[in-house]
Amino acid sequence: MLCTRCLKKQSKGKITDTDIRASKSLVNLSQKFPQLQTIELRKAVQVENVIILGITQKSFSVFQDDALILALEKDLRGIVRPVTLSSNYRVVLSSLFAPLEVLGVDKVFVPDGSQEFKVRLKGESKKPISNLDLLCRIATALLNHGVRAYLANDIDDVESAHDEHES
Repeated sequence: MLCTRCLKKQSKGKITDTDIRASKSLVNLSQKFPQLQTIELRKAVQVENVIILGITQKSFSVFQDDALILALEKDLRGIVRPVTLSSNYRVVLSSLFAPLEVLGVDKVFVPDGSQEFKVRLKGESKKPISNLDLLCRIATALLNHGVRAYLANDIDDVESAHDEHES
């Protein structure tokens, strides 16, 4: 059951069903993991089976507990990944693409008048979410901006990332 204020936010689209599911899960798990009482969830996004918890930087250390992540994944039925949400888009992108290193972020103006972020990355990922296309779709949902990413050491990825993004 939501309070009146949250119902209004939901009807205006300011919070989503994913935000509500994630919040309920965090509250329920706070009995077992009391450190959850200190976190600030700003936004939750689900793309495919991946649930991104957009949290503040100070809340990030709470999610270093593997047992907590596993409990969230079981409760939310997906891969859970905490990401630092900030007004600085580079901080958000660095948190999302980690352990890949963000070498640069350019704002690109698209012919239709919209803007996108082009992210240059370095490194290899061994995390469950290593698909660049999926990460770009998650970043787009988090930032409300189109995002294209490529590995800087492979210039061919620039074209393939752009082609995948448009399809």
